[in-house]
Amino acid sequence: MYGVNFSEEVLSNISSTTVANAVLKKLFPLNEKSLISGVHLFGIHLMTLKEARENISTREKNIQLIPVEHCSKSTLNRRQHKFGNQLKQYVQAEGSKIYGNDQIILKQISYSVGNINFQIDCEEKNDTNNKKLISAVQAIDLNYIPREGYQALAAVDSNLQCEWAVSEQRLKITIEMNQKIPITLIDLPLDFAEYSNFESTEIIQNVKKGGTQSVKDILKYIVPVIISNEILDISNPIIHLRVSGDG
Repeated sequence: MYGVNFSEEVLSNISSTTVANAVLKKLFPLNEKSLISGVHLFGIHLMTLKEARENISTREKNIQLIPVEHCSKSTLNRRQHKFGNQLKQYVQAEGSKIYGNDQIILKQISYSVGNINFQIDCEEKNDTNNKKLISAVQAIDLNYIPREGYQALAAVDSNLQCEWAVSEQRLKITIEMNQKIPITLIDLPLDFAEYSNFESTEIIQNVKKGGTQSVKDILKYIVPVIISNEILDISNPIIHLRVSGDG
């Protein structure tokens, strides 16, 4: 930008010299053969600019990183992902010099910084990993393991699935089950209080809504599974169901 109150503007995506000559042609349109160096016009060659660039580069190199003991969880995760990605790129580049065209696949990276251990699972999500996550969700639900308890176990044993991954898998299962066996809201009948105690009556009066799932939908979902697992005898297809508060 130049001129009175910077009213004139010249842009270039090529170089400073291109901008300089564009300005020159605007100022002196009849002098087409004149050329000027953008480096000198804009003072890019000045020692002050060079020193400023060097100072910026030096400051970037001398940035003091926060020790891992004082880092937040998000900072540790960000550093871990960055380190893992850079390490994988380095392994791919250097590994080709040793193994040639054979593909190198990192499965797991384990390292420690200070007193903190890190483990990076480099394998992409596949059926095996999903089965492990499903098994972890099942074990947690069947044994009533709280989220905080599993987090503590995962922090001690690096072979356990990450808590956030287990939570995501549980959410996926919940969404899938709600689609296949939807929960329908119903109005609780007032005479239902006759078959319940005083505490239940008070809850019904306050809530007045309940959830129900169709037994047909449940059977449509579980029958193919128990047949494929050879639990249900097709020649004697009798299923005993127990209806209770816990299902």
